[in-house]
Amino acid sequence: MSVEIAGPSTFKELEVIVTERRVPENKLIVPGAKVTSNPDFMRGHGTYMRGDDLIASVAGTVEQVNKLVSVQPLKSRYNGEIGDVVIGRITEVQQKRWKVETNSRLNSTLLLSSVNLPGGELRRKSVEDERMMREYLKEGDLISAEVQKVQSDGQLSLHTRNLRYGKLSQGTLIKISPYLVKRRKSHFHTLPCGVTVIFGRNGYIWIAPVASEEQNMTGGYSQNLEEVVPMKIRSVIARVANCVNILAMHHIPLYDTTVVLAYDASLNYEVSLLLNRNDINYLKQSANSKEMSDGDIETSGGRMVVVESVTDFDEKLGLYMTEILKKAILERDTAKIALSGGSMPAMVAPLLARLKDIDWSKVRIFAADERMVPLSDIDSNTGAYTKILPSNIRRSFVPYGPVDNSIALAQCAKNYEEQIKHCSAETEEDWPVFDLLLLGIGPDGHTCSLFPGHPVLRENIRWVAEVEDSPKPPPRRITLTLPVINHARYVAFICTGGKKGKLIREIINGQNSTYPAAMVKPKSGNLCWFVDKEAFTAYGTSANCL
Repeated sequence: MSVEIAGPSTFKELEVIVTERRVPENKLIVPGAKVTSNPDFMRGHGTYMRGDDLIASVAGTVEQVNKLVSVQPLKSRYNGEIGDVVIGRITEVQQKRWKVETNSRLNSTLLLSSVNLPGGELRRKSVEDERMMREYLKEGDLISAEVQKVQSDGQLSLHTRNLRYGKLSQGTLIKISPYLVKRRKSHFHTLPCGVTVIFGRNGYIWIAPVASEEQNMTGGYSQNLEEVVPMKIRSVIARVANCVNILAMHHIPLYDTTVVLAYDASLNYEVSLLLNRNDINYLKQSANSKEMSDGDIETSGGRMVVVESVTDFDEKLGLYMTEILKKAILERDTAKIALSGGSMPAMVAPLLARLKDIDWSKVRIFAADERMVPLSDIDSNTGAYTKILPSNIRRSFVPYGPVDNSIALAQCAKNYEEQIKHCSAETEEDWPVFDLLLLGIGPDGHTCSLFPGHPVLRENIRWVAEVEDSPKPPPRRITLTLPVINHARYVAFICTGGKKGKLIREIINGQNSTYPAAMVKPKSGNLCWFVDKEAFTAYGTSANCL
């Protein structure tokens, strides 16, 4: 496959890469390269404006989604967050600190004051401790640690002030893409096969024999490197390592369940044969089918519910909504939900009408986003619902204000925000708390009226924002902002059709952070995906393609 490369030149002005409606494929550019001068395109990730020109800010490939033009970086490094579990290698012993390589842009720092001394002793470090630093950790040693601070330049400060952290002994280190390791309640696991695995958020996976009680009590400082690891355990470690590599090869998230499933599926094969092409196909399909056979799948990006028919959809989504609405009414005497438009009203409105035992007088229904057209217009989201719903449910809809082109769109957004404030006494961090949001996803990864690369994605003050220039007609819209969405108690995406499968995979695995739908990360952690068989099949296929 040939790749064209474009970059800044001192001899002549670069040719415009994007000149027509689509960008050329396999176009690799460097920072400073002109991408386009066409004013019809929107600026996306990895670009900036210089006059009328759209310029690449990173080295990578040009990608276009509708009018949005982005440059995808060639390779990303680990960007740490406070509380992340990481695995690193000591690269240098300095005065009162160690430098640690953690797969991040800069070497991380581990201060002498941030470690437990052998035996887990916590005390003020002395001059003698400084002289003994190389006795504790020297160049080349591997450690597990936690990120305690992220400096302004991105450098990470680590600590090992917990006996589960510390120096690592005998084992195998596997390096994978960091996006495959999501933050979970625990990153330290003893697998049923008899080995321990540490899933570092920086993409480093440590597989080792189960540590002795003495090692656990000393933070790894008590080690016997002369001890021979039995061949049986070494074989298990090698098998687990190959399973990790296979899962990473096919972009399957790494956590204890997926590794155990892959390990169980691998037992029919010799360890040395696991990386054969046919065996890879068998392992990934077997692991996926076992994990997903019951219809509810725990993914790193939330729970996925697979529906097989309209009846199944009504049953599963109906039960989900009923439980949330009843709980809200019981605990707070009211339930507040917000609904997206597009193709959702045709699916969700009939379901709302069939829900049983819901006191609709205590439910308030909001538009997650709205096209600023009359209710009778075919493009009205609220109108699409109210045409189908009976009068007792129609009365639960909160009006978003008058539709009048003479009223500034920003004023329309403010009017709707006031309506929400009037109906929503409960707030968290000055943001409203909806009980449930039902959202869809567009082919460009947009959700509500939050489109890729649009400035409204950065809104962090207003509850409702205006969109004057929607890339999809009609152009005038208002939408809930991302902080409002992420403060909801429950958020559910409804996705149907084979074209959504690859999109869902990229969002769940963090492969494209520019999608607005990928920015939906509820603080409550309650994110659910309702997908039909076509979307699920495409989701699985995109994970399994070689």
